[in-house]
Amino acid sequence: MLKKVSVIAVVFALTSALSGCNEPDGSAFQGHWVGKDSRNASVLDIKYSDGVYHIDNHYRNTWLAKDEVNRLEATASAKDVLVIKTALGSVNMRLEDGKLLFENKEYEKTN
Repeated sequence: MLKKVSVIAVVFALTSALSGCNEPDGSAFQGHWVGKDSRNASVLDIKYSDGVYHIDNHYRNTWLAKDEVNRLEATASAKDVLVIKTALGSVNMRLEDGKLLFENKEYEKTN
């Protein structure tokens, strides 16, 4: 009986340990990112909560001559890719060489 309980405990422990292994980890995306384009600067603030990455994209609307915030949600599809789903399709954010690439812009992490 003790041997049977031990086997069940080991199987349960292994199952629990491996259950999160297939989930992509996009934790490197979290933080404050500043765009490198000085003419049309934008900032990304990325936070994680309940399986979703919340992205606040602060940018200058040149047509209206005012600052705006676009609030987006994303999920990690790999450790270096976040996928943002929109009504028109999906948009990816990618980490490459310590830089974040999004909408043809390059961002650097400041914190």
